[in-house]
Amino acid sequence: MLVVDNGSSDNTIGVAEEWKEALPLVLVECLEVGVNAGRNVALDNCQTELIAFTDDDAVPQADWLAETAKTFRENPELDALQGVKGNYYPESFAARLIQFTARGLSAARDRDGPRVVSPTIVDTCNLTLRLERVRQHGLKFDTSFHK
Repeated sequence: MLVVDNGSSDNTIGVAEEWKEALPLVLVECLEVGVNAGRNVALDNCQTELIAFTDDDAVPQADWLAETAKTFRENPELDALQGVKGNYYPESFAARLIQFTARGLSAARDRDGPRVVSPTIVDTCNLTLRLERVRQHGLKFDTSFHK
């Protein structure tokens, strides 16, 4: 498991260090500020077939990784899998508005029915990519986007 520290101030490295004996963690520091810079460091340092992203404001379900791996095994042609996201801040008007707006934009602009044809808005809170295909196409996250 790869943990990228992108200038955190919440003791991410200390917590990850505590778990290194129980989990196969690799810690990497990202010196460039920004969430997408951190994601790109993960793309560069990941040594597995699949790379799964979750964000600091997301709480994955306990079986998220197992179900994701199963879906990729059962669908070898699959290059990316975007999961459903619940609202981590259910009482926040801003969070509800952003999710509503992003959902509408991506559905109207990027989809042909259930198939994503040209993703311009990708929610990374539970995004999994086949790393070989990402590297084959030289894909990176846009570092001009700052969370």
